[in-house]
Amino acid sequence: MPAAATSGRWYLLDERGEPTPCADAFLCSAWVTENPHLWQIRADQIGYVTVSTIFLALDRSDGKGPPILWETKILRGLLADRIKRCSTRAEAMKQHEAALRLVRALAFIPIELQILLRIFHELTTLARYSVSAKVRRLLRLLLPPRR
Repeated sequence: MPAAATSGRWYLLDERGEPTPCADAFLCSAWVTENPHLWQIRADQIGYVTVSTIFLALDRSDGKGPPILWETKILRGLLADRIKRCSTRAEAMKQHEAALRLVRALAFIPIELQILLRIFHELTTLARYSVSAKVRRLLRLLLPPRR
């Protein structure tokens, strides 16, 4: 059996919703597949943005400190792909509420401007482009093609 399958880094939720170690990665995988209602803890929609909190089943702590088993993620919008992870369900719920407050605080920004800001952010993180090339690429994305 592969080392990852018996490493003790996998967890299931018991009937009270508490994580319990699971020595069998294949059992955990089957549990996740068969029980989405148990590991998808909460999802809220604000406009077109979704804030999702899930139980990961796999410890993301790399053996440093307590197991990191919960994740809150913002999907779409200006804050897309912002991820926070933690060790307990209570922390996860606090993170979820904080993410909702953040998304609500930005909800007044028109969607078109949010998209432009997101595109600009993506372009500025591409190291292979100079600033002028990023601006040209941004303009190509936003303006209709020349005829």
